Amino acid sequence: MSDSLDTIAGFLLRFRDEVEGRGPVDPPPPEMRAELEALAAGALDRERQLELVGQLRRQPSWVAYLAGIIRNRAPDSIGDGSQTS
Repeated sequence: MSDSLDTIAGFLLRFRDEVEGRGPVDPPPPEMRAELEALAAGALDRERQLELVGQLRRQPSWVAYLAGIIRNRAPDSIGDGSQTS
């Protein structure tokens, strides 16, 4: 995963409660869900990543959806804040 995606993933995992908000959120449209899945997987080129970040700024409710994708992809030891050595 690129450094920028690592940074975003780390942020979303550390601040997931604040990022996800408190109320129900309408999910993004199906085509955007697929792109957010690809973003979380690190499967998009840098140009498309930057375009999606711009869209996320305009649609902050989608950040919660992205956070959920990343949380579901993360190993349990990262998702719950515990560490193993």
